[in-house]
Amino acid sequence: MAHSWTADLSQPQPAARPALEPLWWRISNGLLVASAYFYSFVQTEIDPDLWGHVRFGLDALRARSIARSDPYSYLTAGVTWINHEVLAELAMGWAYSLCGALGLNLLRLAIGAITLAVIAWHLRRRGSTTVITASLVVIAMFGMQGHLMQMRPQIFTLLYFILTIVVLQEAEERGPRMLWWLVPIFWLWINTHGGILAGLGVAAIWAIIRLFQIGVQREVPFSHRLRAGLHLVIPLLGSLAATWITPYGPGLLAFLLHTATVPRPEILDWQPLQLSTGPGLAYLICLAVTLAGLHLSRRPRSAPQMGIFAIMALTPFLAVRHTPLFAGAAVLIAGEHVNDMWERWRSAHSLRPGQTSRLFQYVVIGSAVGLAVASAALSIS
Repeated sequence: MAHSWTADLSQPQPAARPALEPLWWRISNGLLVASAYFYSFVQTEIDPDLWGHVRFGLDALRARSIARSDPYSYLTAGVTWINHEVLAELAMGWAYSLCGALGLNLLRLAIGAITLAVIAWHLRRRGSTTVITASLVVIAMFGMQGHLMQMRPQIFTLLYFILTIVVLQEAEERGPRMLWWLVPIFWLWINTHGGILAGLGVAAIWAIIRLFQIGVQREVPFSHRLRAGLHLVIPLLGSLAATWITPYGPGLLAFLLHTATVPRPEILDWQPLQLSTGPGLAYLICLAVTLAGLHLSRRPRSAPQMGIFAIMALTPFLAVRHTPLFAGAAVLIAGEHVNDMWERWRSAHSLRPGQTSRLFQYVVIGSAVGLAVASAALSIS
């Protein structure tokens, strides 16, 4: 079965593990990135919807049930209320009940830190050196600031989206059984935030290209190709079915599809990305670094991952809220290629470890200062 999955599909092999680096070097790089993260994001911005999220979460915790009508609206009396952010609001209500505003801030920082830690772990697992891993995490951090700055349900979407990309990459390397991890991820996601549509989208892109790769292998017996396709499709259908397990049944997914396609000219998050803004600069930096890696790398490139990269690179121009998702996807997909590009350049220029360390420090410190300035500018405006 493993043969039918991998037969001549030109799937990339994991990068060779880098030479073992001293523990002090790995720890010091990790602490530098962590300090940049907390320095940049320990202060938060208040989202206009925060009161509602916390209030609904506290109400649900107290009642031990989900409200079927909005008790705070006089316009929707008698209308069934579809709250698609139940788990996010329960988490917010729980955090607030423990420590008030501090609890909300700690929850936000914890989710952001876990998200960045998953990125770092996966980049290291796929062969990136400590310096490249840390640098890419900082670049991703810069691109994700739109979701990391505020305690909103979107921060959960950021984590689930990163996990989805990781699962899809693991499925290429270790086989389609890894796709079963999407079942719990998608179940949690559909009950947490409407960003599940992004996860379904990238999974669909990946599956379509992967199935095409399997189908065109004419030298492989049809029965083997069919079996490989089924081993891919069944867990993906299972993950889709998991999105039906909600307080509102399968109708929640249809509701989200409808709300995602309604124009929202009054909401800044739903406006196209402007390259002259802070998020635009973050986008350009992330795009330039990852495109350079993909272009100059000698590593094989995965067609499904290239498809995801291309589509995600366009989505910020539909809505700026997609920029953090692109940043996360870009560094995960291009990480091993950026590492290969860097190692070749470093060898060609005989760069010493001390020079590498100083260069990385400049990247981290400059990014932290840039994030702080951008945050201050947003607060003033």
